[in-house]
Amino acid sequence: MSKKFTGLLLFSILIVLIMVPISFAQDDTLLLNDSSSDDALISVSANESNVLTSANEYYFDASAENDGNGSFENPFKYLNDNRLYDNSVIHLASGEYTLSPSKTHSNVTIYGENSIIRGNGKALTVTKYFSLNNLTIANMPITNQATFMASGITFANSTAKSTGSYGNSYGGSIYCINTGASIYLYSCIFENAYAEYGGAIYAVG
Repeated sequence: MSKKFTGLLLFSILIVLIMVPISFAQDDTLLLNDSSSDDALISVSANESNVLTSANEYYFDASAENDGNGSFENPFKYLNDNRLYDNSVIHLASGEYTLSPSKTHSNVTIYGENSIIRGNGKALTVTKYFSLNNLTIANMPITNQATFMASGITFANSTAKSTGSYGNSYGGSIYCINTGASIYLYSCIFENAYAEYGGAIYAVG
């Protein structure tokens, strides 16, 4: 093999070694082989704008000195209807909170620490999805229009309001108002609930 040909071959190899890392450095997207298809590739971007974020999370602490901004470091002190943001996760530190429900809420999950929410007798109306965990709900019946889940909840001292032309009341603690509504209850307690139909729970259908 001539020295000229050998030199040309070495130069070509060097160019390839330089170009390969440059081509990979131009894109921060990682391609992973999908076992479900030999040809399919899954694109995983390192660009923050393409990364999905979790649901909005808000924190409350009834013992906080000041009413904060709802962050973990600076939690809200007071719970109110406007702070039950749709599509959110709510964290309630141990303590007692008051709530005067006035509107419908959807896609909300509330986690308590043996916390207490005291209502004013008005029903909390929920739609799409609503979940309560490790709380006491007092004097605040639930009107459920879709999917309602409760785990470790004590429903206490609630009375259903009269509705309709006959003035009947339904579901002292939970009223599933239509045939498409579902409830899922785990380790829940019902105390002092009253309604003409369904002292604790009434489900249509």
